[in-house]
Formats: sequence, structure tokens, C-alpha cells
Amino acid sequence: MQTKTNITLPEIMCRDNIKDILKVCKSIRTKENITLDAHKYRFASPIGLALLKAAIHSRHPCRVDDIVWLAKNSASYLQRMDFFSGIDAPSVEMPNYRRNDCSDRLIEIFQLSHEGMVEDLSKRITDALAESIKRSVLTTEYDWSAACKHISYLISELLLNATTHAKRGQHSQLSAAWVCAQARGPQAHQPAEIEIAIVDDGCGVLYTLADQIDNKTSHPEAIQKAMQPLVSCNLGVDFDGRETANQGVGLYVAH
Repeated sequence: MQTKTNITLPEIMCRDNIKDILKVCKSIRTKENITLDAHKYRFASPIGLALLKAAIHSRHPCRVDDIVWLAKNSASYLQRMDFFSGIDAPSVEMPNYRRNDCSDRLIEIFQLSHEGMVEDLSKRITDALAESIKRSVLTTEYDWSAACKHISYLISELLLNATTHAKRGQHSQLSAAWVCAQARGPQAHQPAEIEIAIVDDGCGVLYTLADQIDNKTSHPEAIQKAMQPLVSCNLGVDFDGRETANQGVGLYVAH
């Protein structure tokens, strides 16, 4: 007989309560046959959606059997963001509506499993962000092509790190990244903002840089080190530029 596990979702899942989200996601990753209790849940931003989706599917087709007590308006947004793809949630009342094209302001949650998908996904995110920026900036004297070039580089670098460096050791075939993005116009007390979430379930930065750090280094310290120039997971990199594809400057430049 399979053991059922109930896990309650936080009311809000966004960067302001990231510790609560990570705690829930850690519980999900260690269980199967889970019922998610959504009686408190009201909203998730892209980072909340990506973290939750990654936890549900991490090295497993789907750890969740059902989602209960999910409000209809909340289900509508999750459905719009493709959250239910690959999830069987018989208790959720799925809205029936005409789906509008919102590619100029959001990227529905998307599983990135290999490097060959990076270029197309980076372009989609860049195009969406560029349109959002244009709506927020009042001046027309702006080189949008240059802005898009820089934005595209930044996003590509993050996606490549999630799909290549994360696939090391026992994670080589199993790891994937979950990507989600959304732009929001200005609110009463908040400026317009763009949020991009890229969450991978690979080996982690600490393991990636294992040969360059000591065994007392923590995960946050390893991440800070990865942001420094000339830090690479490839040992023996030729910094004169000879026959090397990784010089340890990608995350530094992106940062």
C-alpha cells in the first residue's frame, strides 16, 4: 500500500518568502504520491512557479497525485502559465476559456532539457521583455536592437549554465531547468517590473566547483565565487584563448 503525503502550499509564493517556498519544495522532492493542499494559496510569481514545478518533476515524472482546495481564479492563472502540464489533478476545476496570445509579456513555464533549446527560448524571452520595456520607457530615442542583444546574451548565459554545467556526475542525464517569465505594469505603490526565473535541479554550483574550493565552503559561498572572473568548472583552461570554450567569465559578465 502506497503512503499518501499531504503538503500545504504557502499563501504567496514569490521572492519575498523564498525560504518558505524552498522548505515546501524540499519536502516535495523527498516524497511521492503527494496531495498538494491549496486552501491557503493565492498567488505565485515566476520564481514560485518554477521552483514548485522543478520540485514536482525533479528526477521523477510527477510526484503529485492531486491538488485540492484550489480556488478557481488561482487555477485559471496556473492553467494560463501551463503549470498543470504533466500533472494529474482531478480535484481541480479547470477553467474553460479562450487563450489569448501574451507572448509580449510572459513566458509560460517551460522545461529546458538540453542546450539545443537555449537559442530559441532566449529569443522568446528577449522579445517579450523588449516589448514590456518599450511600454514602460517614455522616450523613443533608444537603441532597442542593442538592448535586446545584451538582454539575449545575459539570458543565454544563464540558460547555458543551467543546461550544461548542471549536468555533471550522476545528474548528466536527469537534470533539467524550468523557465518562467512575466512582465507587470506599474501598480499603485510599485514600479513596472520584469521577473525571470531559471531553476535547475542539477548538481549545484558547490559540486561544479568542487576542485576549486575546500570542503568547508557553503552553497552561498560557492555561488559568490562563481560570480568572480576566471572561475570555471573546467580545470586547465587556457586563458590565452587557445582551444577552450570556457574561460570562466560568463557568469561574471552576466552578474
